Amino acid sequence: MSESAMTIAWCSHCENKIEIHKIWTPGDANDSGGWVLKCSRCGDPFHYAGKNIKMSRVESGASILANYDDELAGSKTRALKQF
Repeated sequence: MSESAMTIAWCSHCENKIEIHKIWTPGDANDSGGWVLKCSRCGDPFHYAGKNIKMSRVESGASILANYDDELAGSKTRALKQF
């Protein structure tokens, strides 16, 4: 059974509040990785790193432009290079 919690991140450009619904499965392989997010206030892209990215979602304050998985070689570099 999955568990979840709300967490807050902040845009690195304008300090806009980003609400993220983190979802994970206890005892399962909860991958680490990240997103390139676009702030809904200033429109600038910024990086968010964390765990359980595949199952989690951004609730408000930003939209997801790209994601990456730390376990895949080159995934982070490709995602960040796009923006």
